Order: sequence, then structure tokens, then C-alpha cells
Amino acid sequence: MPKKIVIIGAGPAGATLAIYLKRYNIDSTVIENGKSNLLLAKEIENYYGIDSISGQDLYNDGLNKLDKLGIRLIKEEVLSIEFMKNFFVKTTNNMLEADILVLASGLAKKSLNLKNLARLEGKGVSYCATCDAFFYRKKKIGIVGYTSFMEEELAVLERVTDDITIFTNGNDYQNDKHEVVKDKIIDIFGNEKFEGVIADKEYPLDGLFIANGSYGSFAICKHLGLKTNSQGEILVSDNYETNIKGVYAIGDAIPDIKQVGVATSHGIRLAYHLFRKLMEDDQKWLIKSKRIQYYLALD
Repeated sequence: MPKKIVIIGAGPAGATLAIYLKRYNIDSTVIENGKSNLLLAKEIENYYGIDSISGQDLYNDGLNKLDKLGIRLIKEEVLSIEFMKNFFVKTTNNMLEADILVLASGLAKKSLNLKNLARLEGKGVSYCATCDAFFYRKKKIGIVGYTSFMEEELAVLERVTDDITIFTNGNDYQNDKHEVVKDKIIDIFGNEKFEGVIADKEYPLDGLFIANGSYGSFAICKHLGLKTNSQGEILVSDNYETNIKGVYAIGDAIPDIKQVGVATSHGIRLAYHLFRKLMEDDQKWLIKSKRIQYYLALD
């Protein structure tokens, strides 16, 4: 049976994976938001077969290759990922269902650098409104962010409470329904659990939801419960599968050398693994289908 594969990230790892899957006649959808670390490379002189090329040009060449092969490319922000029987990836204008989800969106970086953040994570500080909003019914909560990703999380929080303060951490944002604090966040405070935010003054709160910037690798890891190391890199098996079945990670998101050649090798190797896996799954499905037809014939 054909599987729906969604790849988040169109840098060297994600694009290479999609290209090699296409060579195996396997379709995929690539989500690209133009934030690859490759774009920061002014000049690349150590890539096989190329004398010199800018990161921007190499990135664009990858996108052009996807277009030439007819690979579906969605240039939008990922707003959320939900997991039921399958994965459902919501972007700015689309909802994508996936049997297999591949994270190729770069290193998982924390969205806020606050002294007490790590200590209070899971103790009143959350990264997933869908997961934890239920615990804050009719309570006073804050949310950090100013983008469409924040608004997506805010809509979930509004179902459980009206007492919400939005912290933009220095960014411009307007909201007529809730208090908006535009001052930079200095820190958060609390002893055994989170108790509030320090910005232009102290804001006592029962809970805080972090939705700063975009829905990148760090937010995805927190939301899905993916295991990471102390550097924020996603831990994977030899076949690049995470601790969540059906979720894979490649490229700068995992522990390995941060080089274009290494990232492309991840894409190649995972494409081969998925090809073999899907072939085996198809064979099992065919055998099961034939058995069902046999027993139906007996009836």
C-alpha cells in the first residue's frame, strides 16, 4: 500500500531524501520555509565536483531539482503536528496526513535563553498547548510568541481560559482580546514550580506556554516527546528512526558532523532504508490480502 511521506525541511538532507525516494518511484511532500542553515554559508569550496558555490545557490539548485522531478514542495510554515493513528501536519494553508514523518529542519535550538527555563520546564512551563492546556482551565497563563505559530497555540489556550497574557519578547504584535507585553523577557521565576515572568515588571502566572519564533525542531521534539541529547540533537537509530515509531530525523538535527556532504548521505541512506521497508510492508500486505481472499472463498 502506498505510504504518505512528509519531509519537513528542504535543505541538503531533506531535498536529497525526496530526490532519492523519487528514483525509487516513491512520492513525498517536502515542506520548506527558507530557514536552512545552508543559506548562511557565504561560499562552499569543499563540496565534491564543485569549485565554489554560495550556500544560497546550492540551496536553490536543490529546490530546482525537486521542481524538475515533480516533487510536491510546500513553501509554508509548519504550525503544528498532531499524532493519532497517523501524523497530521498543519501548515499555513494546508493540512497534510503522513504515515511517515521525517524531520530535516536543522538543529533543535531553544527558542528562549533564560536562566530558569530548563529548571521549570514541565513544572508549569510547556511547549504544547494541545498537550497541556487542559491542566490550566480558568487559570492565569502566559504565552510567548508573536507569529502564526503562537496564534495557533493561543487558539487552543482560549478554549480553557480567558486570562491570557501574550509576551512578544521585544517583537511587535497587536491583539485586541488579551494583554500584550512587548518588553524583553528578563527571566521566569518560581521555586518548586513556575510562578511568573519578569519583563518590565513581575507578572504572576499559573503557567507559561512557549511558542516563540517558528515551529522548529525544538518545539517539535517537545510536542512529540522525541528524545534528544544535551546539545538538543535528536537521538536516532542506525536507520534514523526516533523513539517515536514512524518519525525519522536526518541532517543537522541529529548527532553527526554538520557538513553538506554528511547531510546528503543521511538522505541517501534513509531513502534506501524506506524503500526496503516499504517493499517488505507491501509483501506482507499482499500475503495477508491473499489469505483473506482464500478464507472468503472457503465461506
